Amino acid sequence: MGQFPGLGGALAELVVILLCGAAPIGIMQMLVPRLELTAPRVSNYRGREVFLGLGIVWTLWMVFLLTAECILQLAFDEVPTWLSLITRAAPLVIGACALGMLDDLLGSSDTSKGFHGHFSALRRGQITTGMVKFIGIGALSFCSAVEISGQLSATLSSAGEVLVKAAVIALCANELNLFDLRPARALKVYLGTLVLSASVLMFVVGTINGALSVAMVALVSVVPVVAIWPYDAGERGMMGDSGSNAMGAFLGYFLCCTMSLRALCVVAVVLLAMNLASERVSYSRLIERSPLLSWIDALGRPRDEGAPPADDVPEPDASEGGTIEAGGGEKPSDACRGRDCDEPADGRPRSGD
Repeated sequence: MGQFPGLGGALAELVVILLCGAAPIGIMQMLVPRLELTAPRVSNYRGREVFLGLGIVWTLWMVFLLTAECILQLAFDEVPTWLSLITRAAPLVIGACALGMLDDLLGSSDTSKGFHGHFSALRRGQITTGMVKFIGIGALSFCSAVEISGQLSATLSSAGEVLVKAAVIALCANELNLFDLRPARALKVYLGTLVLSASVLMFVVGTINGALSVAMVALVSVVPVVAIWPYDAGERGMMGDSGSNAMGAFLGYFLCCTMSLRALCVVAVVLLAMNLASERVSYSRLIERSPLLSWIDALGRPRDEGAPPADDVPEPDASEGGTIEAGGGEKPSDACRGRDCDEPADGRPRSGD
């Protein structure tokens, strides 16, 4: 963490906390009433209409972090290393949010869903918004991986390191979208992964300053979740692809900055397996069959009164409309609105499209 002289250091930290903490939370509180009136509305997993647009909080969060960084640079000619680590992800987070929003607003609910659907459409000479997002987030992930890796030589091992990190970021961006099928579910996955990885890193980092830097990164990274939790968990609004993609991309970036290459290889394999499995396996059903996971999943949200059990609905066919979108989930379709059509039938747009 950058060192500041005496009182200046305390004031600098206060500026950072106020700008990147209170501002996004306060803005979302003022913005939500407008979103409820003007934003597109979709039906969630039990047929309740909610507004789309909470995902914009990730762009607001990063904008205020960049502003805080500039203020600290001008005032003290130095910026805490933990803040610089977060702001380096600005192109990734803002870009993923924009690509997700493109898919939220222009994506269709036709049969071009999942990896198979998007590549099949491409072979027919068509490109879906999901494929645009797939390519765009992949490119952003690659650029971020190069930035994280620093000075690299033109060797096979260096290329492999970049590809592994890019895969973790891109797959994590999609995976969080696949979890965004119930109120606050994706937020819980993000929080759990962030807290667990940060706790382990604080334990092994070895220095007080290092542990404080990790703690600050984790604390500031929770701000967007705090800002939208009441509305997402309360079934008033949803993030959509713009939020889940940006959140997942940042989480993948955080993991790449804090984990060894060997550990990242394991994470990449696990994420790839989960992304591919989501084409055929319902996360909602797996969660509901586990008492512990089901209890955690229901924490903080209204009771699922009137929602049919997942087992009452047939498994989706990835070749048909309204199926799970690997890499981006599905858009709400008329056939699935108001019931649990396996994964995405809750009407919650998904990211990796």
